[in-house]
Amino acid sequence: MMLFGSQVFWIDCFLDIGKRFIPGKPRRVWLGLAASAVYVLFFFAYNFAPLKMLVTGHIIHASDPRFFRTVIDGIFSIWLVGSFIGFVLIVLLWIATQLVCSAVWIYRRLWQVTGNTTAAADSERVTPPLGDRRRLLRQMAIVASAAPFAAAAYGLLYERLDVELTRRRIALARLPKAFEGFQIAQLSDFHISAFMTASEIRRCVMMTNELKPHAVVLTGDYLSWDPATQAEIVNALADLHAPYGVFGCLGNHETITRTEFCGRSTHVSSCRVKPSI
Repeated sequence: MMLFGSQVFWIDCFLDIGKRFIPGKPRRVWLGLAASAVYVLFFFAYNFAPLKMLVTGHIIHASDPRFFRTVIDGIFSIWLVGSFIGFVLIVLLWIATQLVCSAVWIYRRLWQVTGNTTAAADSERVTPPLGDRRRLLRQMAIVASAAPFAAAAYGLLYERLDVELTRRRIALARLPKAFEGFQIAQLSDFHISAFMTASEIRRCVMMTNELKPHAVVLTGDYLSWDPATQAEIVNALADLHAPYGVFGCLGNHETITRTEFCGRSTHVSSCRVKPSI
């Protein structure tokens, strides 16, 4: 419901902007119909299987490395994340505004009931005019709604490739002395796709091997939405090595795509298991 509401909200916002530059009611009606048609084709027909999504709640589709498809996927991802989070922020801001207005109204009524009309009048003089408050809230809503779009674009275009090594020292009271200084490297959430290619994953593998950890753990979400990429991600991770072994578990994306990885003694392979009905 929130996703549907966010899309309706943003379509209405863009239509309001367009109507300011297009005079005449008939033209505005045609603008609304055209914008809605384009949006439905882009949002649903391009990247969604509506009936299947209603059942699974997720998008499962094959990867397409072509440049124009990658660009469209990027625009779609930025729009989906930015529009949803921006709408959530606007809803939260509206709720906070209503709570503040309700608190001010209750405060004034309490002062009126107690007969302190002077204090109530002073509070009304201190309160900004209604027009100024609406203008301020509108500006705050614009800033709040624009921030998620900028954050999504930053994450997609830059942050995804800005690999950062973080070190955490974990103190355990009953840890055997043999494990003092034992180093574990953890890698997680690769989501192999056009935006996180096998070459980038191999770069992470090389950085991990250079650390010379005692053990390596992989904590899920190797795939994005395409089950066919499982062999590629397995081959990209095959060079990981550590004296005490490389261990891994599946993530929710492997559950969604119904994918299971299998490891063998001398090499890494993959298999897909279809659950029985």
